[in-house]
Amino acid sequence: MLISCVNCSYNPLQTDGIGNGAGYCTSHGKVLHQPTSLTCGRLLRKDLLLPRAKDERSNHAQTFSMDRIALWRQPATDAGSLGHVDDDVTVLRRDPIGRIVTDYARAKLAGGSKMMFLGQLNPTARAGDARAELAQHSLGRTYVNHCVEVDGRTAWTAGNYLVEWTKELLPIEPRVDGDHLVDGPVPHARLLELARWEIVSMRLQFLADIATLAPDDEPIAALRELPERAARACRDIAFAPLMKWAATRGWELTEQAFPTAAFLTRQQALTDAPPTSSKTTSAASDTAPTWRRSPPRSKKRPPRKK
Repeated sequence: MLISCVNCSYNPLQTDGIGNGAGYCTSHGKVLHQPTSLTCGRLLRKDLLLPRAKDERSNHAQTFSMDRIALWRQPATDAGSLGHVDDDVTVLRRDPIGRIVTDYARAKLAGGSKMMFLGQLNPTARAGDARAELAQHSLGRTYVNHCVEVDGRTAWTAGNYLVEWTKELLPIEPRVDGDHLVDGPVPHARLLELARWEIVSMRLQFLADIATLAPDDEPIAALRELPERAARACRDIAFAPLMKWAATRGWELTEQAFPTAAFLTRQQALTDAPPTSSKTTSAASDTAPTWRRSPPRSKKRPPRKK
């Protein structure tokens, strides 16, 4: 499962504990009908922090092609020829999250702006929907990483909104619909707890990933060890203590490293700055979206849990 499409950030519809039968690869633009059996050389593991995930991707690409999806037990196979992947997104688009994800992939493959689709996921994530949040973190991770790979480390600011949104999510308990839980050999209550724990862990991991992409002298770099700090404080894999830590100490550390007031100032400067180049890049075109919602107010303490 760890090297399958289920555990890849390019598939934002699934994790080990959450998701329906079919997944979707936003890198290849393919529906994944047997994602637990599939993989490719572009694998970016969800369970690893970004630096190690990228190292593992390099190793994985030595066995699996970057250009096609294969069965992970048979690297030379073409999963498309076997009917395990296809282009028909009709069923996925009946679901609101699936529709946004496929729209994101279409924009990505066409070279268009993608930030607007992340913005569409955010209100549902803020309402506690774990599937929307899973998609937001997975897509946001690959999006900001791509901006930095193309434009250099200063392009980490393409993730400004995503960092602010994730900070706002820290005190909100995720809601997992039982219909979207993946069956496992443990009681339903434990499956639900693990799924919710996984979502809160993804919040901390996402913040650490963006901190890793930023230059060393940026204040947000202080968040690079956020998941490790949470792990030391919450030794067991249990939702309640991790949620409590994220909503309190995790929020405080994030606000110190990425203050809302500084975020608003930075975004205003980016919006007002005249263009410096005719080159259009993903980071430049998406950093200051025109559709943005009203900015959040600066907070002195963590917001109340919902």
